[in-house]
Amino acid sequence: HDEGTVVDLFDYRTPLTPREVNAAIRTARSLVGQPYDYASVFVGFPIRGTADGDRKKLFCSEAALAISWAMGEDRLLQRMLPWKATPDHIAISPLLKWKGTVTL
Repeated sequence: HDEGTVVDLFDYRTPLTPREVNAAIRTARSLVGQPYDYASVFVGFPIRGTADGDRKKLFCSEAALAISWAMGEDRLLQRMLPWKATPDHIAISPLLKWKGTVTL
């Protein structure tokens, strides 16, 4: 995100296990450098109906949910596919608690 972007921070209600932390870190590192998918944001959520593992662009909530799925599909939003998640979906997860907001 660009400087000045407002970002909400959340914690998991149930602490992550060491395996989940390692899976999250490994997956997050694999996503570093991928461009932001502006088309998905401007066209509207969700614009993709199927997974495409070869995609090179992600939007923020898609990346967050992909990391969550790497830890186990029940860690954030049950039955929600990463490419269908909007930022609002992340915020309403019953498995998270709001921690605060920061400006980058």
